[in-house]
Amino acid sequence: KTWTMMGTDEQRGVVPRSAALIFELIAKKEEGWSYEIQASYLEIYMEKVNDLLDPEKTNLDLKENKKSGIYVAGLTQEPIASLEDVYDILRRGDKIRKVASTKMNAGSSRSHSVLTIYLSQTSPAGAKMSANLNLVDLAGSERIDK
Repeated sequence: KTWTMMGTDEQRGVVPRSAALIFELIAKKEEGWSYEIQASYLEIYMEKVNDLLDPEKTNLDLKENKKSGIYVAGLTQEPIASLEDVYDILRRGDKIRKVASTKMNAGSSRSHSVLTIYLSQTSPAGAKMSANLNLVDLAGSERIDK
């Protein structure tokens, strides 16, 4: 699961390919468009939501807003401007993500993680659109004693 989502330097996974595509498409847009891009990174471990960009923010609450839907209250969102910014967020978050060694995998993730990319664009005429892309890496399914 993690390999499919992240890949390697030689064979990029879903996350780096998706982020790269966003920046490639923005670069091809005609002049006059403006963009705001942010990202958050969280883990769900033992039914608790933890902010992977701020280790002090643990056991965060899920909330619902009629207009924007379900969100995590207090979750850190950081501006991003390049694929390298996305890799930086992932590196920092992965340092505190819960992992354990199993007989099948030396670094099996014990938590689910969600990288969310928030994209807002404004057209030359002033029309605004926004979207969120949630990229999910599920926890390892093997038991620790296997």
